[in-house]
Amino acid sequence: MRRQSPLLVPAGLLLALVVALFDPHALPIAPALAGERWLPARSLFGIARFVSATFAVAGGALVLALPAALASALATHLWPRHGGVTLRRLTLVAGAIPSVVWGFWGLAALAPLLSRWHPPGQGLLAATIVLALMIWPTMALALDAALERIPDSRRLAALSLGMTLGQRLRLVVMPSLRHAATGAALLGLTRAMGETMAVLMVSGNVGDWPTGPFASIRTVTANLALEFAYAQGAHRDALLLSGLMLIVTTTLLFWWGRRLVTNQ
Repeated sequence: MRRQSPLLVPAGLLLALVVALFDPHALPIAPALAGERWLPARSLFGIARFVSATFAVAGGALVLALPAALASALATHLWPRHGGVTLRRLTLVAGAIPSVVWGFWGLAALAPLLSRWHPPGQGLLAATIVLALMIWPTMALALDAALERIPDSRRLAALSLGMTLGQRLRLVVMPSLRHAATGAALLGLTRAMGETMAVLMVSGNVGDWPTGPFASIRTVTANLALEFAYAQGAHRDALLLSGLMLIVTTTLLFWWGRRLVTNQ
């Protein structure tokens, strides 16, 4: 009997979600989403600032989290057995922390610390740091799985040639992680782009351009969470279209990242 793909069920659920969000009557509003100003009372539904803020905070989190994830995955395999197991378990625990907990930590501890340099502390930098901590476990575990798939024959050949640890990392391990690192980065990016609660709590929620690390921003997901409850008519249609656009974008990135990780 042919084995059913484990992706069929989530793919079906995703398709159902896209169908539920798609509204043909909202299509005339689609060109307006490319605008800069979001003023629903004046029928202005430009989300360019929100999209820019989304990519800025997600990209910044990726820059911070990828080196940490790579170091964590390598340490898991280089440490003695019990140390590596402990680190892997701590990574799993970190990945299970709810986003609202990270957001509360950012609001209660990180934002006041950053406010010493630039009040009020809530903005792009705070959201970037919180998101980096949130996506690090996902990326570290993906890289850890890729390290597990390196054939033992390569490791033994490197040892038999008398390679040092640095040479083994440079000539054996890192080339094997090239595609996996790209895939893990894409997985982390999609995770960061789809986050709502933690970013909403620490980003400042002002619809400005991300002009600096302390700028108050609002992402696409935060805008959905803040305004969907009372939106009506064209306002609601614009929010649905922005959510649909985000779902399609993150799905394509996730699919690409998963292929790179699994087909290493």
